[in-house]
Amino acid sequence: GESELYFPRSLLFEQGVVALRAVGVEFETSHNGFFTSLAVHNGEAGEVEDHRTWVTAKWGWQDRNKLRLGFSGQTGSTEPTATSSSTATVKLGNADFAQDALWRIGSLFVHWHPSDFQMFLEFHKGEVVQSEVLQGRFVGAHLDLIWQFTERWKVMGRWDQFDLNSKVAGDVQKLATLGVSFSNNTHTSEVFLYASKNIEEVDLPNDELRLQWRLTPLLPSSL
Repeated sequence: GESELYFPRSLLFEQGVVALRAVGVEFETSHNGFFTSLAVHNGEAGEVEDHRTWVTAKWGWQDRNKLRLGFSGQTGSTEPTATSSSTATVKLGNADFAQDALWRIGSLFVHWHPSDFQMFLEFHKGEVVQSEVLQGRFVGAHLDLIWQFTERWKVMGRWDQFDLNSKVAGDVQKLATLGVSFSNNTHTSEVFLYASKNIEEVDLPNDELRLQWRLTPLLPSSL
């Protein structure tokens, strides 16, 4: 959920590869630590322009609250009414946004939380097919480390990397982030400070220092 986000959105979401929101239906089930889900939804976060349907499935296993790992797969299609307005200089997966496209994305994820330490690891790989020809692939991954060294303080680090188009050299995005957070004793108010460094072949002034304040309503236990 949103309350579990310790960092800004990863490059995968920042580049719009996966929609933050979708409208659809989902079925979930779990047994003895194993879980699976299947969702049928639209593939766009904003206004639906091409009315195409996407399918997302997830399989995994969880050991109480200490370890969660699994795989997810997503597939769907787009048509030019939803993609032709893109102004991206490097096309995702070498796709021609003026044509219909079939997209396939697979992801591996691990969340390890032994005590006051947490590790998140995600790896994503996708491909684009147009006119029954594989146009190209895109690959991304990020590793998050979080240590809560007191009741109120956390320190965090992230390495994020994303290759928009495997057929284009020099387009790999790399982002290193360090952060610290302080919360009140009920964890309903928390302040985050992040420093992010973009590592690029061409040095650009696009590094970031971000201050974020998050409030979480605390409802009375009688409700």
